[in-house]
Amino acid sequence: MRVLFVDDDELNQKTGQAILQRITEDFVIVGSAKEAIAKAQEFEPDVILMDIAMPNIDGIEATRLIRQLNLSRSPYILGISGFIA
Repeated sequence: MRVLFVDDDELNQKTGQAILQRITEDFVIVGSAKEAIAKAQEFEPDVILMDIAMPNIDGIEATRLIRQLNLSRSPYILGISGFIA
């Protein structure tokens, strides 16, 4: 399973890496929506774990843009957030 983890927070990236290392060896972590869009084209993940709140382009808009790409398969995209209520 190929996983793309998208989060602009360094601590969340480290946490995501620790979790993903236990699940799969085939993952990439990026820190922005712009990087996620480019990496989705190159890496063609099965699953994208997308931070919802990021500067410039948020996770919802990044999801829309990724859905418009001509990928060989459509990845599952799950919204994630570090916000605690």
